[in-house]
Amino acid sequence: MPWLVAGRQVMAECLMEAFGCSAFLVGVGDPAKHRSRLMALLDSFADLANGCSAYRAEQDLEDIALGNVLERIGACAKGLLAMANVQPGHKGSTAQHAQKIRSYAGSHLFEATLRDVIASNPAWNRMYDDLVAKGAGSVTHSPELQSLTSKVEGVHMEETSESDAAVVFRTCVERLPVLKRNMRSTACADLEKLLYKQAVLAAREIEKEVKCGLGFFDSVTEVLSMFKDTPGVVQMLTKLDGLKASSMSVLCTKEIATMVDAYPESFGDDIPEQLDSYLKRLMPAMRQIEKVGQPDLHKKMKRVFWWHLRRLNVLFQAGVETGMKT
Repeated sequence: MPWLVAGRQVMAECLMEAFGCSAFLVGVGDPAKHRSRLMALLDSFADLANGCSAYRAEQDLEDIALGNVLERIGACAKGLLAMANVQPGHKGSTAQHAQKIRSYAGSHLFEATLRDVIASNPAWNRMYDDLVAKGAGSVTHSPELQSLTSKVEGVHMEETSESDAAVVFRTCVERLPVLKRNMRSTACADLEKLLYKQAVLAAREIEKEVKCGLGFFDSVTEVLSMFKDTPGVVQMLTKLDGLKASSMSVLCTKEIATMVDAYPESFGDDIPEQLDSYLKRLMPAMRQIEKVGQPDLHKKMKRVFWWHLRRLNVLFQAGVETGMKT
């Protein structure tokens, strides 16, 4: 049916004109000004191309005219998304899609125009350079970033234990700089905003009343120290330093009580794998015991001493057996 083929050809041409209209090219020409609308439009066209491609494959359709246009639209949208969206693989975009746009040498007027608009635009050039330099690193570290973000989202001061929250905060302090060095320029922005918000909320609770342990207190100040350039943070840290000095007794007492509870009550249990990390957290508070006048805290340490002596005995026996064999 020639009329059906002709109709599809006209539909394909209209679809291409709608995608590549002058308003769209204006948005591409100033991605900072039109970012929200541009990204929404690119997402929609990428979804359209992906959806139609999947449907045609499922139904085994051979609509050449529409198929070719949708492939062109999808390639253009994904090429721009690969540069503008720092999330790896967003809507199926890859660095190859971006490279094809930048080096387009075909006969289609729209793709050639898009190539020229991008090539002369410093913003797109920066995004492309960022993609080339750190796109692979973003793919590698993306699972860790997602995991950290979920853990920070899961910190609720009314429900999350101080110990668990402190671990999350300290993990972020350790790993966030690594992620920022290896991932694209704004890939960690959402995590940073969320982490800062959580630390500020925790600091405000501490300012109302110091009733947390030393480990959690220090983890909050460590996070806030990452945001010293943010207005008000230096003042908040100064206030927390004063509270720490005046509340060391409370901080150490709570920390030791919390950590002692982490050790198994039954001496018949297996030695916890986290024993070294327990001791690492205990030591700062233990060093302060004499300074803050809390000698009775030593009584609470019997269980701790027992477990670490047991572990030393195991290590000693293993060393003796190794020596006997050699």
